[in-house]
Amino acid sequence: MSGFYVRDKYLWDRSRNGKWAGLESLIPGKVHYVAPTGAYASGFSVASARTWARENNQFVYDSINLAYADAVDGRGDVIALLPGTHTLTANLAWSKAGISLMGPEAWAGVPGKQRPMAKIVPVSGSTGLTITAADTTLYGVECVPITAQTFASFSAAAVNLRVINCYLDMETPVVSSSTQGFVGTGAAKNVHVSGCTFYADGAQGFALGMVGVDPFLIEDCVFTVTAGTWATAIKTGAGSLGHVRRNYFGGSGTAITGVVSTGAAEATNAIRLNDNRVGVGHTLASGYGVSNGKCVLGLNYIETASGGTGGTLVTVTT
Repeated sequence: MSGFYVRDKYLWDRSRNGKWAGLESLIPGKVHYVAPTGAYASGFSVASARTWARENNQFVYDSINLAYADAVDGRGDVIALLPGTHTLTANLAWSKAGISLMGPEAWAGVPGKQRPMAKIVPVSGSTGLTITAADTTLYGVECVPITAQTFASFSAAAVNLRVINCYLDMETPVVSSSTQGFVGTGAAKNVHVSGCTFYADGAQGFALGMVGVDPFLIEDCVFTVTAGTWATAIKTGAGSLGHVRRNYFGGSGTAITGVVSTGAAEATNAIRLNDNRVGVGHTLASGYGVSNGKCVLGLNYIETASGGTGGTLVTVTT
């Protein structure tokens, strides 16, 4: 008898779940696509209340919260955001391990861009994500905290948290020292922040709260203040142990201080600053004292104005 026959249940499952090619074929779990908020009002067929719907032969939800509810703990699922603004329906208690939240460029395998096409906005007056699970990844999404709120908190249980190629918008919220980005609430292990862009327009709170986080790695990021003074971009303190390398701190605002200690409570050599660049009039690090050994420096440079040498070695913290 002529024709093609699927004789292997494995092959049938791969076909049914779209795992013939692309990133879907590389992840162990399932993909949960999410349409931007309000897209369904324009005729976009989406799932709601845990009910599946199809759009272009793919499963699509109308909120991140619903997609997360159907993700499976420890399976390696991905929540893939379509372009647009995604408003959470409530604070998202992220307690399932091994789940990745990815923007459209990241999901398509496009190299990281400064400002991704998918934006996440929490509910008014609320923290966005409360992460208490291991192996969580945010990859290629824009994050907008609510005024005087934290975009995402992560506990000691958030082992191996990764924030990759993301954009933290701290210009949209009203200026408040209580407006914060990603903040540790315990001794999380192996937190990695890479390739991200952080923008603030004044005296906002810190973008990255690393107090007690041990170890952490912050690399290849840009921290920019566009108005006023941003007193603390990265916060460290008792129990912090980490490496900050190849980042840029600067901007057109009055001043930014890159890495700040809560009273030099860190252990000796706990904070390592290597190969960072600092804008004219801005400060690399503060709060560690001049020679107490809490913070160590290696080839960090502050820019010079036009006509200068192009950079001056940072040799001391305050």
